[in-house]
Amino acid sequence: MGRATYIRRRLILMAFVLFGVTVVIFGMIRILPGDPAFLILGDRATDQKAAELREQLGLNRPFLEQYWMFVSGFAHGDMGRSLLYRQPVGDLVLTRVPITLALAAYAMGLAAI
Repeated sequence: MGRATYIRRRLILMAFVLFGVTVVIFGMIRILPGDPAFLILGDRATDQKAAELREQLGLNRPFLEQYWMFVSGFAHGDMGRSLLYRQPVGDLVLTRVPITLALAAYAMGLAAI
C-alpha cells in the first residue's frame, strides 16, 4: 500500500467521522427539553417574542436545513451564542485558550518528570 492510498483512505475516514460527530452534536442540541426561544428570553418571554426569536434563529425551518446552517456556520467559525454568558462561543473559547495551553504545558512537564 502506497503512501497516497493510505492518505486517501484516512481522509475518507476523517470525513465520515466528522459527519458522525456533527450529527451527534446537533442531535444532542435538538433533543434538549424545552423551547430554546423561551430559554433565551427568560422571564420576559411572550409567545410573540418567542415566535420572532424562533424565526430569527431559524428554529422553525426544516430539520435538515437547520443541520446545514449548523454545519456551515461552524465551518465558517460561527459556534453560536452561549445561553449562559449571552456572548459568541468563539469569543469565550478564545479568551480561555492561553490558560488552557499553559495548563497543558504544565501537565506535559509534570508527565515528563
